[in-house]
Amino acid sequence: MSVAQPSQQSKAEIPVSHIDNLLQGKMYVRDYAGVKGSQFLTRSWQLGDVNLLGQYYNNLPLWYDIYKDELVFIYRQDQQPKLIQLIKQHVESFTLEERKFINLAYSEYRETGLKTGFYEAIYEGRYSFLIKQGLAIQSRQSIPNFVRKDQMFLLNEEGTVFRIRNKKSLLKAVSEEEKKALQSFLKRTGITLQRPSNNDWSAVVQYLDDLSRE
Repeated sequence: MSVAQPSQQSKAEIPVSHIDNLLQGKMYVRDYAGVKGSQFLTRSWQLGDVNLLGQYYNNLPLWYDIYKDELVFIYRQDQQPKLIQLIKQHVESFTLEERKFINLAYSEYRETGLKTGFYEAIYEGRYSFLIKQGLAIQSRQSIPNFVRKDQMFLLNEEGTVFRIRNKKSLLKAVSEEEKKALQSFLKRTGITLQRPSNNDWSAVVQYLDDLSRE
């Protein structure tokens, strides 16, 4: 697996003594020989920010391995990039391309019964919407492939968690009054939730959040 050189402007260029906490992680090993597809959230590494042990690191070259649920830091030493798997227990949150990911163990959702790990926070308020990015390895014609297995969750202000799969499950998670208003909102905006984007989910949950404040 080849790794592009990080930018000269990246945080990876600062002295080792300043990023000592980052370098306490272990060397990252892919371990997916023969599996078709990519284990990463993005095709190539992206500059992102990390909150690690209460300290913020900005503009780090990062990759998020969905299958292992691990965050990988690309550190250049002696002109050679090294892949360092950050210690998950130390990572409180991170962002990639303005997408926010939280470590459930450090979040307000840690007592909800959700599986531990990193979650993408699509919207947070009285209603919150989280996505657990996931991959599984399945064989098709004897060739192993990565297959997406994302899970979506709606949480209300009481801390109740609803697994969301589609429009039907979303409507079941809200009150009758909210359901009628939400159906009108979806019709008015043209959001079908058949193949929703993160922006669609954010708009829907923000609308629910606004309803709860009226």
